[in-house]
Amino acid sequence: MWKRIAIFAVVVAVPIGVARLVQTSTSASNNIDRGDQARTESVITNASGRIDAASLHSTVEHMLLEQAEAWNAGDLDGFMEWYERGPEVTYIGSVGLIHGWNAVRLRYAPLFEPGAARDALRFEGLDTRPLGTGLALATARYVLFDGDSITSTGMFTLVLRAKREGWRIAHDHRAADSN
Repeated sequence: MWKRIAIFAVVVAVPIGVARLVQTSTSASNNIDRGDQARTESVITNASGRIDAASLHSTVEHMLLEQAEAWNAGDLDGFMEWYERGPEVTYIGSVGLIHGWNAVRLRYAPLFEPGAARDALRFEGLDTRPLGTGLALATARYVLFDGDSITSTGMFTLVLRAKREGWRIAHDHRAADSN
């Protein structure tokens, strides 16, 4: 009897679960607005329909350069420009998990107040790779410094999503090195 139930679970229940997973995954990958899909696909894919890895890397490198420039100029809005706007964006760092663009902005805002102590920022060792339709992963090291003195370093991972305006950060996970 138990053997028949186990066989039923493998033959019937597992394919149903896989079908639901595929349906959920397909729905998630279809979250690119239909009107934006053609433009987004031309930005993120090559002639074969795959994400162009070289273009992705160049774009993310440019994004991080602009983000560091905004940080170093004290421009919070410029720094936040690369985050996906909306409640779905997430951030994990020393303060824990934060949901939503506004909450992420509030997390950074004190560092941009007039007179706030904020060391200069640069990024090193960028690695990027496509994850699927309209999704990519980037990892790198952040370096905070004051003149010749490095004050903090750490690794970060970004999950990027293709939007009408280009790649945007959907998830940001940072971990400071223990110095």
